[in-house]
Amino acid sequence: MESPVLPIEMYIWLLTHKGKRRAQELFDLVQSGEMDVYSVQKLIQKETIKGHI
Repeated sequence: MESPVLPIEMYIWLLTHKGKRRAQELFDLVQSGEMDVYSVQKLIQKETIKGHI
C-alpha cells in the first residue's frame, strides 16, 4: 500500500498561511499515517473560516 500524501494545493495553502515549518510538520504527519488528509482538510477549513471573520 502506498503511503498517503498531502495534496499539493493543501501543502501550498499551509506554506502560504502557516509557514514552512508547520506545513512540513503536517506533511510528515500525513505521510507517517499519524494524521489523515481529511483531518488536515478540516483544519484548513477551520483556519480559513476564522481568517475571514
